[in-house]
Amino acid sequence: LVRRFSLLKDTNVKKIRSPRGPVILRLGKTAFLRPSDQVFPHGLPDEFTLIFTLALKKAALRDTIYLFQISDQQGYPQLSVDFSGPDGTLSLRASGVDPAADPVSCVFTGEGVEALMDLRWHKLALS
Repeated sequence: LVRRFSLLKDTNVKKIRSPRGPVILRLGKTAFLRPSDQVFPHGLPDEFTLIFTLALKKAALRDTIYLFQISDQQGYPQLSVDFSGPDGTLSLRASGVDPAADPVSCVFTGEGVEALMDLRWHKLALS
């Protein structure tokens, strides 16, 4: 994905050397916006897994950070994953095709989410 979406050409993306593994990219507050048909040319699959490898910075603990978001053509979120430092929550939200229907959400709290706040590296998987 790094090459496919030319992430290293973005001046806001910082490449960090990792002595023990793959390249690490510091994204900061950079938003990577792509039409969904470029990312999912055959549409979003019925079943999928999102995997994040992240280390939050102290400043991130004071904000809400969107880790992943798919929006419709009007800009309304259809699927999102966010971390709220002030609330100590990780949320998954999804909207269906019917705009009148209420969005579905799942809010995670507790030890697992609190562990994300220790400023260390974590792997997060949602399936």
